[in-house]
Amino acid sequence: MTLFALTTDDAFAALAAIAEPAGSLGALPGALRIAVPAKLGRIFFGDRRAETAFEASLKMVSALGVELIEIDFAPFFEAAKLLYDGPWVAERWAAVGSFIAAHPDAVHPVTRAIIETGAKPSAADAFRAFYRMEELRASARACFADIDVLMVPTVPAAYTVAEVEADPVRLNSNLGTYTNFVNLLDLAGLAVPATIADDGTPFGVTFLARPARMSCLRASGVRFMPAPA
Repeated sequence: MTLFALTTDDAFAALAAIAEPAGSLGALPGALRIAVPAKLGRIFFGDRRAETAFEASLKMVSALGVELIEIDFAPFFEAAKLLYDGPWVAERWAAVGSFIAAHPDAVHPVTRAIIETGAKPSAADAFRAFYRMEELRASARACFADIDVLMVPTVPAAYTVAEVEADPVRLNSNLGTYTNFVNLLDLAGLAVPATIADDGTPFGVTFLARPARMSCLRASGVRFMPAPA
Protein backbone atom coordinates (compact mmCIF):
# COMPACT_ATOMS: atom_id res chain seq x y z
CA MET A 1 0.00 0.00 0.00
CA THR A 2 1.29 3.46 -0.91
CA LEU A 3 -0.09 6.85 0.09
CA PHE A 4 0.87 10.14 -1.56
CA ALA A 5 0.17 13.43 0.21
CA LEU A 6 1.35 17.02 0.41
CA THR A 7 2.23 16.74 4.12
CA THR A 8 2.93 13.93 6.57
CA ASP A 9 -0.13 14.97 8.61
CA ASP A 10 -2.36 14.42 5.56
CA ALA A 11 -0.75 11.06 4.84
CA PHE A 12 -1.21 9.80 8.37
CA ALA A 13 -4.79 11.08 8.54
CA ALA A 14 -5.51 8.88 5.52
CA LEU A 15 -3.57 5.96 7.01
CA ALA A 16 -5.42 6.24 10.33
CA ALA A 17 -8.72 6.03 8.45
CA ILE A 18 -7.81 2.72 6.81
CA ALA A 19 -5.55 1.13 9.44
CA GLU A 20 -6.77 -1.99 11.24
CA PRO A 21 -7.18 -2.47 14.06
CA ALA A 22 -8.03 1.05 15.21
CA GLY A 23 -5.16 2.69 16.97
CA SER A 24 -2.55 0.36 15.48
CA LEU A 25 -0.31 3.25 14.49
CA GLY A 26 0.98 3.52 18.04
CA ALA A 27 1.54 6.47 20.32
CA LEU A 28 3.69 9.39 19.28
CA PRO A 29 7.17 8.95 20.78
CA GLY A 30 9.09 11.54 22.75
CA ALA A 31 12.82 11.65 21.98
CA LEU A 32 13.50 9.79 18.76
CA ARG A 33 16.40 7.39 18.31
CA ILE A 34 17.34 7.53 14.64
CA ALA A 35 19.88 5.18 13.09
CA VAL A 36 21.74 5.83 9.84
CA PRO A 37 24.07 3.67 7.77
CA ALA A 38 27.66 3.91 9.01
CA LYS A 39 29.58 6.43 6.93
CA LEU A 40 32.18 3.99 5.63
CA GLY A 41 29.46 1.63 4.44
CA ARG A 42 27.26 4.10 2.56
CA ILE A 43 26.71 3.54 -1.15
CA PHE A 44 26.24 6.39 -3.64
CA PHE A 45 27.70 4.86 -6.83
CA GLY A 46 30.01 7.83 -7.24
CA ASP A 47 27.24 10.44 -7.14
CA ARG A 48 28.76 13.23 -5.07
CA ARG A 49 25.52 15.21 -5.25
CA ALA A 50 23.62 12.44 -3.47
CA GLU A 51 26.39 11.96 -0.93
CA THR A 52 26.51 15.69 -0.17
CA ALA A 53 22.70 15.84 0.03
CA PHE A 54 22.59 13.03 2.58
CA GLU A 55 25.29 14.68 4.68
CA ALA A 56 23.25 17.90 4.62
CA SER A 57 20.16 15.95 5.66
CA LEU A 58 22.03 14.47 8.62
CA LYS A 59 22.97 17.99 9.74
CA MET A 60 19.33 19.07 9.41
CA VAL A 61 18.18 16.19 11.60
CA SER A 62 20.93 16.83 14.16
CA ALA A 63 19.85 20.47 14.34
CA LEU A 64 16.42 19.24 15.45
CA GLY A 65 18.04 17.79 18.55
CA VAL A 66 17.82 14.16 17.40
CA GLU A 67 20.61 11.75 18.26
CA LEU A 68 21.94 9.90 15.22
CA ILE A 69 23.30 6.38 15.67
CA GLU A 70 25.49 4.81 12.99
CA ILE A 71 24.85 1.11 12.32
CA ASP A 72 26.29 -1.64 10.13
CA PHE A 73 24.02 -1.67 7.08
CA ALA A 74 25.36 -4.89 5.56
CA PRO A 75 22.30 -7.05 6.47
CA PHE A 76 19.95 -4.54 4.82
CA PHE A 77 22.07 -4.36 1.68
CA GLU A 78 22.12 -8.16 1.49
CA ALA A 79 18.34 -8.35 1.82
CA ALA A 80 17.93 -5.72 -0.90
CA LYS A 81 20.16 -7.71 -3.24
CA LEU A 82 18.09 -10.85 -2.70
CA LEU A 83 14.97 -9.20 -4.12
CA TYR A 84 16.15 -9.51 -7.72
CA ASP A 85 19.26 -11.67 -7.45
CA GLY A 86 17.47 -14.27 -5.32
CA PRO A 87 14.53 -16.55 -6.11
CA TRP A 88 11.79 -14.01 -5.34
CA VAL A 89 11.49 -13.20 -9.04
CA ALA A 90 10.22 -16.78 -9.43
CA GLU A 91 6.96 -15.65 -7.84
CA ARG A 92 6.47 -13.20 -10.72
CA TRP A 93 7.34 -15.91 -13.24
CA ALA A 94 4.77 -18.19 -11.64
CA ALA A 95 2.15 -15.46 -11.96
CA VAL A 96 2.75 -14.23 -15.51
CA GLY A 97 5.32 -16.59 -17.03
CA SER A 98 2.81 -18.42 -19.19
CA PHE A 99 1.51 -15.12 -20.56
CA ILE A 100 5.04 -13.93 -21.37
CA ALA A 101 5.83 -17.22 -23.08
CA ALA A 102 2.70 -16.91 -25.21
CA HIS A 103 2.92 -13.14 -25.85
CA PRO A 104 6.60 -12.12 -25.52
CA ASP A 105 6.14 -8.93 -27.55
CA ALA A 106 3.32 -7.72 -25.27
CA VAL A 107 5.73 -7.13 -22.39
CA HIS A 108 8.44 -4.47 -22.20
CA PRO A 109 11.73 -6.22 -23.06
CA VAL A 110 13.43 -5.10 -19.85
CA THR A 111 10.53 -6.28 -17.71
CA ARG A 112 10.38 -9.52 -19.68
CA ALA A 113 14.10 -10.17 -19.23
CA ILE A 114 13.89 -9.67 -15.46
CA ILE A 115 10.84 -11.89 -15.00
CA GLU A 116 12.27 -14.64 -17.22
CA THR A 117 15.12 -15.09 -14.75
CA GLY A 118 12.47 -16.39 -12.36
CA ALA A 119 12.35 -19.64 -14.30
CA LYS A 120 15.92 -20.50 -13.32
CA PRO A 121 16.05 -20.90 -9.49
CA SER A 122 15.49 -24.38 -8.11
CA ALA A 123 13.38 -25.29 -5.10
CA ALA A 124 16.61 -25.74 -3.15
CA ASP A 125 17.68 -22.21 -4.14
CA ALA A 126 14.37 -20.88 -2.86
CA PHE A 127 14.59 -22.62 0.49
CA ARG A 128 18.19 -21.51 1.01
CA ALA A 129 17.15 -17.92 0.31
CA PHE A 130 14.10 -18.18 2.58
CA TYR A 131 16.28 -19.40 5.45
CA ARG A 132 18.81 -16.64 4.86
CA MET A 133 16.05 -14.03 4.75
CA GLU A 134 14.80 -15.18 8.14
CA GLU A 135 18.30 -14.62 9.50
CA LEU A 136 18.34 -11.13 7.97
CA ARG A 137 14.90 -10.39 9.44
CA ALA A 138 16.22 -11.39 12.85
CA SER A 139 19.14 -8.98 12.37
CA ALA A 140 16.71 -6.20 11.43
CA ARG A 141 14.53 -6.88 14.48
CA ALA A 142 17.61 -6.73 16.70
CA CYS A 143 18.57 -3.42 15.11
CA PHE A 144 15.15 -1.91 15.71
CA ALA A 145 15.14 -3.06 19.31
CA ASP A 146 17.54 -0.22 20.08
CA ILE A 147 16.21 2.48 17.73
CA ASP A 148 12.90 3.99 16.67
CA VAL A 149 13.59 4.91 13.06
CA LEU A 150 16.14 4.18 10.36
CA MET A 151 16.99 7.09 8.06
CA VAL A 152 18.43 6.38 4.60
CA PRO A 153 18.82 8.17 1.26
CA THR A 154 15.68 7.66 -0.79
CA VAL A 155 17.95 6.99 -3.79
CA PRO A 156 21.73 6.63 -3.74
CA ALA A 157 22.21 8.39 -7.08
CA ALA A 158 20.23 10.40 -9.61
CA TYR A 159 20.21 9.40 -13.28
CA THR A 160 18.91 10.98 -16.45
CA VAL A 161 16.26 9.23 -18.52
CA ALA A 162 18.87 8.60 -21.21
CA GLU A 163 21.21 6.95 -18.71
CA VAL A 164 18.47 4.64 -17.45
CA GLU A 165 17.39 3.73 -20.98
CA ALA A 166 20.99 2.84 -21.84
CA ASP A 167 21.44 0.57 -18.80
CA PRO A 168 17.98 -0.04 -17.34
CA VAL A 169 18.47 -3.14 -15.20
CA ARG A 170 21.66 -2.08 -13.43
CA LEU A 171 20.63 1.53 -12.81
CA ASN A 172 17.13 0.63 -11.62
CA SER A 173 18.71 -1.89 -9.28
CA ASN A 174 20.99 0.86 -8.00
CA LEU A 175 17.99 3.10 -7.32
CA GLY A 176 16.53 0.43 -5.02
CA THR A 177 19.67 0.08 -2.89
CA TYR A 178 18.04 1.62 0.17
CA THR A 179 14.46 0.47 -0.46
CA ASN A 180 14.41 -3.00 -2.08
CA PHE A 181 14.65 -4.64 1.35
CA VAL A 182 11.70 -2.80 2.91
CA ASN A 183 8.90 -5.24 2.06
CA LEU A 184 11.12 -8.29 2.53
CA LEU A 185 11.97 -7.18 6.09
CA ASP A 186 8.38 -6.16 6.89
CA LEU A 187 9.12 -2.47 7.34
CA ALA A 188 7.11 0.69 6.68
CA GLY A 189 8.61 3.76 5.04
CA LEU A 190 8.03 7.49 4.69
CA ALA A 191 9.93 9.42 1.98
CA VAL A 192 10.30 13.18 2.35
CA PRO A 193 12.14 15.84 0.31
CA ALA A 194 15.39 17.09 1.81
CA THR A 195 17.63 19.23 -0.39
CA ILE A 196 18.16 20.42 -3.96
CA ALA A 197 21.63 20.16 -5.47
CA ASP A 198 23.31 23.10 -7.17
CA ASP A 199 22.32 21.70 -10.56
CA GLY A 200 18.64 21.57 -9.55
CA THR A 201 18.48 17.84 -8.84
CA PRO A 202 16.23 17.11 -5.83
CA PHE A 203 17.18 14.57 -3.16
CA GLY A 204 15.25 13.15 -0.25
CA VAL A 205 15.50 10.79 2.68
CA THR A 206 13.33 7.88 3.74
CA PHE A 207 12.45 7.04 7.33
CA LEU A 208 11.86 3.34 8.02
CA ALA A 209 10.27 1.66 11.03
CA ARG A 210 8.59 -1.53 12.14
CA PRO A 211 4.82 -1.45 11.45
CA ALA A 212 4.03 -1.30 15.17
CA ARG A 213 6.10 1.86 15.44
CA MET A 214 4.66 3.78 12.51
CA SER A 215 3.96 6.73 14.77
CA CYS A 216 7.74 7.24 14.77
CA LEU A 217 7.58 7.79 11.03
CA ARG A 218 5.01 10.49 11.53
CA ALA A 219 7.08 12.14 14.22
CA SER A 220 10.16 12.02 12.00
CA GLY A 221 8.37 13.36 8.94
CA VAL A 222 6.57 16.15 10.78
CA ARG A 223 9.78 17.36 12.37
CA PHE A 224 11.78 17.07 9.17
CA MET A 225 9.10 18.42 6.81
CA PRO A 226 6.54 20.51 8.72
CA ALA A 227 3.26 21.46 7.09
CA PRO A 228 3.48 24.63 4.96
CA ALA A 229 2.35 27.83 6.62
